[in-house]
Amino acid sequence: MRRLVVLLVLSGTVVLGSATQAFAQTDTVPGAPSDSVASGPTTTVDPTVSTLPADCTPPKAPDVVFIGRIIDATSGTGRFIVTVIRSDPKELLREGRAVDVRIGADVRFLAFNENYLIAAEHTPDNAFRSKVRQPLPVLGGDQVVGVDDFGPACPSLSDPIVVRNDDGSAIDTGVLTAFLDDRRGIAMAILKPVAGVALGLLVLWALKRLIAYAGSGLSDMLRGR
Repeated sequence: MRRLVVLLVLSGTVVLGSATQAFAQTDTVPGAPSDSVASGPTTTVDPTVSTLPADCTPPKAPDVVFIGRIIDATSGTGRFIVTVIRSDPKELLREGRAVDVRIGADVRFLAFNENYLIAAEHTPDNAFRSKVRQPLPVLGGDQVVGVDDFGPACPSLSDPIVVRNDDGSAIDTGVLTAFLDDRRGIAMAILKPVAGVALGLLVLWALKRLIAYAGSGLSDMLRGR
């Protein structure tokens, strides 16, 4: 009896295995695409490239980019000696020569004989123009109620036409920056009043002693008579 049960179990196992193999063979339909995807050309998108909406205007690119050492500043215009030219497609600059850049009142934030990275535009009157600080949004910009109700939502892009430190960092434009950077001016502003007061006291002391000596001499002369 046991042998009969064992034979029946073995027979069922063989039949089940054969059926499973047959089902696996018929599961693949001739001509159907396989699970493997054929390798083909792929398109790589540069993540640094941004696309602006059609109605948005990108900021104007600078006409020249160079490193220059400021040697003078008059009426909002800084004079720089060009040391390194980074970009000059129109060949407007020459290394070693001086060039004037209109910066405006922010030229006070620049320290003489320091190098700066200048990105400037070339104006129709054959001059260069740049700035130190980015312009602030008018009347609160996008925070004004209803400003985005009409037109596209344009991203806020920084203006590349700007003057920076020679390492690319932003120039410190704090309220006291220009005053604190002028150490010689600070020292003179403190020393001049002190020196003036000391000189005045010295003159008064000398006059007092002179009057005392004169009075003593006059008294001696009167007594001698």
